[in-house]
Amino acid sequence: MHASAYPIVLKKLELRPADYYLDVACGGGKLLAAALETVDHAAGLDHSSAAVEAVRESYAAEIAAHRLDVRQGDAGDLPWEDGTFDAISIANALHLIDEPMPVLREACRVLKPGGRFVAITQAKEPIEGPLWAPIRRGMTLYSDAVSYTHLTLPTTCRVWCC
Repeated sequence: MHASAYPIVLKKLELRPADYYLDVACGGGKLLAAALETVDHAAGLDHSSAAVEAVRESYAAEIAAHRLDVRQGDAGDLPWEDGTFDAISIANALHLIDEPMPVLREACRVLKPGGRFVAITQAKEPIEGPLWAPIRRGMTLYSDAVSYTHLTLPTTCRVWCC
């Protein structure tokens, strides 16, 4: 599902040129690169120093032009000030995180009031239970083979938007 989900994420974020966008768990930076086709400034964070180094090498021109900031770190302790970003995504990563609540809280902390946040992930197990209820409050859950114009999501896929 990885890269095939990126158009969904970008569509739901409704990015604009003036937006400052954050990709949490940015991996190799392909979603960042796609976002930079629209936004003037973006940032990415990944726990893997190897992934961060790969992004820095691949997108050195964007970094040199001060359009891209890529950092290695913990998604549960984001290194940005409150209300920094207009749009945030966590794509294809929540299912890999043992404790998603701190990660989602941090994303909300660094999101500007009125900002947009999208998380899309493959579920390891059903995520409609009581543990997920506080996370989903105020969000729309798209699931169960939601059909988009170019992609039918598998039933284990969940997309949250707020």
